[in-house]
Amino acid sequence: HVERVRDAYGRKRDTMLEAAEEFFAGIPGVSWVRPEGGLYVWLSLPESIPTGFQSRLFREAVETEEVMYVPGELCFGGPPAERPRQHIRLSYGVQSPDGIREGMRRLSRAVERVLKT
Repeated sequence: HVERVRDAYGRKRDTMLEAAEEFFAGIPGVSWVRPEGGLYVWLSLPESIPTGFQSRLFREAVETEEVMYVPGELCFGGPPAERPRQHIRLSYGVQSPDGIREGMRRLSRAVERVLKT
């Protein structure tokens, strides 16, 4: 069972990383980390783009593109005012590979819109 689950999550991770390369590679200042375990990919944006719940990016992603992410600042320790604000934690645990790819496409559109303004 563990092998089947690990293989399934590995395929989903690879789908997310391939979609990151396809949809985000051309966006200046965006990078991501290839995880060796877990269920998340970390996406980093330029420091000028906050990702928190009150940010324009979060509103664009949720309200316009109907895609959700976890603001990275929630995943760092220390005083809230000192946490980095330009990271996103993306989960690939629940969605299908097709859903992951579509979500990454939608999120990239939201990021591009925010970068243009």
